[in-house]
Amino acid sequence: MNTPKEIFAEARISGNIAVKDGVDGYPCGFAYLNIRPARGPFVKFLKANNIGRPDSSIGGYSLSSYDCCSFLGQNMDVKENGVRAFNDVLKQNGITASVYTRMD
Repeated sequence: MNTPKEIFAEARISGNIAVKDGVDGYPCGFAYLNIRPARGPFVKFLKANNIGRPDSSIGGYSLSSYDCCSFLGQNMDVKENGVRAFNDVLKQNGITASVYTRMD
């Protein structure tokens, strides 16, 4: 079984691969991942390392696209690709999360 640190590292690599050739542009927006309920070893690891934040609007614990990958542009589709790839690794490790987007 992978440790939370190993899961995060693998998920981040996957997110970065997904955005590697991403081009900035439209549509502009946001993508993020929400883990609900916000408990368990992975969430504890995130909190201890100041990654993500409690989500006061929908509950749970959320990670921004910047937490999930290194794409710094505004393209919502590219950000979503990175967050979904990150989430795929979480799923493989038994962590349930949802991906959300919001156009700006």
